[in-house]
Amino acid sequence: MSRSGRFSPAPLNFYRDRPLYIGVDAAFSHLKRCIEISREDIASAIQSRRSFRELLLRVAAIARPRDGAPLVLLSFARLAALPCEWLDGDLRVELTANGEQTTLDVQVSLGLGAAERVFPRIQLAVPFAEFGGAIARVPQMVQPLEVTRGRKRLLLRAASDVGSSRMPPAIEMDPRSMSPFAATPPRTTPPLLATDPALSVPSVEIERPRADRAAARARRTIPYGCEGYRA
Repeated sequence: MSRSGRFSPAPLNFYRDRPLYIGVDAAFSHLKRCIEISREDIASAIQSRRSFRELLLRVAAIARPRDGAPLVLLSFARLAALPCEWLDGDLRVELTANGEQTTLDVQVSLGLGAAERVFPRIQLAVPFAEFGGAIARVPQMVQPLEVTRGRKRLLLRAASDVGSSRMPPAIEMDPRSMSPFAATPPRTTPPLLATDPALSVPSVEIERPRADRAAARARRTIPYGCEGYRA
């Protein structure tokens, strides 16, 4: 609170590195346990960034040990397998042990080792070992994501043969654009004017006066440098 008695807004980077805690969501309020997550819920969640965030918030609210929390990994596998308009890169999910809880961090890879966070970090009240054990027993649940294992860290990222989760727009190539001369119409040489008798111009010889002809003849007979002398 400021000195004037009003609440001052938080700075822009206040929530950048803070975990996302439990919130109120209505889209998935029918879920009472993580084991109840169905294919329909996952298909509904991947439609938009907001709906996927609501699913993660609901999972954080109801997650309990040994109650099916690793099923949330199915949503990430589905997100990586289908074209997604609201992801700006390849999906990257990190799960990190945090005592008796697990920190879930959803990111997109920007290339050259850089990554950007899609949602604030989420704390799940589930031991980290549950997620590693579920992937070890059923590795197909996270395909096509590749798994990098660590002692207290799991990294799920898009495989090299999957590429970006975004589908590029269809581009139709014009065959004429393949050659720089194909789209240019052939040039036609215009006919010469002299070939058309109607457009030919007759030559006209102009008769000079006799005085001009005599002066020109005299200039031709005077040697160079002797213009002041006359014979």
